[in-house]
Amino acid sequence: FQKSVVNRYFFPNPGRLIKIEGIQDVLKQKWVKKLEFWYKVGDNVPQPSNHSQRFGVFIVVGENRGEVDDRTKWVYDKIRIVTEAIV
Repeated sequence: FQKSVVNRYFFPNPGRLIKIEGIQDVLKQKWVKKLEFWYKVGDNVPQPSNHSQRFGVFIVVGENRGEVDDRTKWVYDKIRIVTEAIV
Protein backbone atom coordinates (compact mmCIF):
# COMPACT_ATOMS: atom_id res chain seq x y z
CA PHE A 1 0.00 0.00 0.00
CA GLN A 2 0.96 3.63 -0.26
CA LYS A 3 1.05 6.10 2.61
CA SER A 4 2.67 9.45 3.19
CA VAL A 5 5.30 9.75 5.90
CA VAL A 6 6.91 12.82 7.44
CA ASN A 7 10.04 12.84 9.61
CA ARG A 8 10.60 16.19 11.36
CA TYR A 9 12.81 17.63 14.09
CA PHE A 10 12.60 20.09 16.97
CA PHE A 11 14.98 23.07 17.30
CA PRO A 12 13.85 25.12 20.32
CA ASN A 13 15.39 28.31 21.61
CA PRO A 14 18.72 27.69 23.34
CA GLY A 15 18.91 27.79 27.12
CA ARG A 16 18.15 25.64 30.15
CA LEU A 17 15.25 23.27 29.47
CA ILE A 18 12.38 24.06 31.84
CA LYS A 19 9.65 21.76 30.50
CA ILE A 20 8.10 20.07 27.49
CA GLU A 21 4.32 20.25 27.24
CA GLY A 22 1.95 18.25 25.06
CA ILE A 23 3.83 14.95 24.92
CA GLN A 24 0.96 12.78 26.13
CA ASP A 25 -1.54 14.39 23.73
CA VAL A 26 0.77 13.68 20.81
CA LEU A 27 1.51 10.11 21.86
CA LYS A 28 -2.23 9.32 21.98
CA GLN A 29 -2.43 9.71 18.19
CA LYS A 30 -2.10 6.37 16.39
CA TRP A 31 -0.65 8.18 13.38
CA VAL A 32 2.35 9.34 15.43
CA LYS A 33 4.91 6.58 14.93
CA LYS A 34 7.82 8.15 16.78
CA LEU A 35 8.34 10.97 19.27
CA GLU A 36 11.72 11.30 20.97
CA PHE A 37 13.58 14.04 22.79
CA TRP A 38 17.31 13.91 23.50
CA TYR A 39 17.37 16.48 26.30
CA LYS A 40 15.79 16.34 29.75
CA VAL A 41 14.58 19.05 32.13
CA GLY A 42 17.57 20.93 33.50
CA ASP A 43 19.80 20.27 30.49
CA ASN A 44 21.37 23.15 28.60
CA VAL A 45 20.04 23.23 25.04
CA PRO A 46 22.64 24.68 22.67
CA GLN A 47 22.07 26.93 19.69
CA PRO A 48 22.25 24.23 17.00
CA SER A 49 25.04 24.58 14.50
CA ASN A 50 24.42 21.22 12.83
CA HIS A 51 21.89 18.39 12.79
CA SER A 52 23.73 16.40 15.45
CA GLN A 53 22.38 18.98 17.91
CA ARG A 54 18.72 18.34 17.13
CA PHE A 55 16.53 18.47 20.20
CA GLY A 56 14.15 15.70 19.16
CA VAL A 57 12.30 14.00 16.35
CA PHE A 58 8.84 12.83 15.34
CA ILE A 59 7.36 10.73 12.55
CA VAL A 60 3.74 10.88 11.41
CA VAL A 61 1.87 8.94 8.73
CA GLY A 62 -1.25 9.66 6.71
CA GLU A 63 -3.15 8.80 3.59
CA ASN A 64 -1.67 11.65 1.53
CA ARG A 65 0.63 14.66 1.62
CA GLY A 66 -2.11 17.04 2.74
CA GLU A 67 -3.00 14.86 5.70
CA VAL A 68 0.59 14.48 6.92
CA ASP A 69 1.17 18.21 6.47
CA ASP A 70 -1.86 18.92 8.69
CA ARG A 71 -0.70 16.37 11.25
CA THR A 72 2.83 17.77 11.23
CA LYS A 73 1.50 21.26 11.95
CA TRP A 74 -0.69 19.82 14.74
CA VAL A 75 2.33 18.19 16.42
CA TYR A 76 4.39 21.39 16.19
CA ASP A 77 1.44 23.35 17.63
CA LYS A 78 0.83 20.84 20.43
CA ILE A 79 4.43 20.40 21.65
CA ARG A 80 5.67 23.36 23.65
CA ILE A 81 9.35 23.35 24.58
CA VAL A 82 10.12 25.91 27.28
CA THR A 83 13.70 27.08 27.77
CA GLU A 84 15.18 29.79 29.94
CA ALA A 85 18.05 31.95 28.73
CA ILE A 86 21.33 31.24 30.47
CA VAL A 87 22.88 34.46 31.71
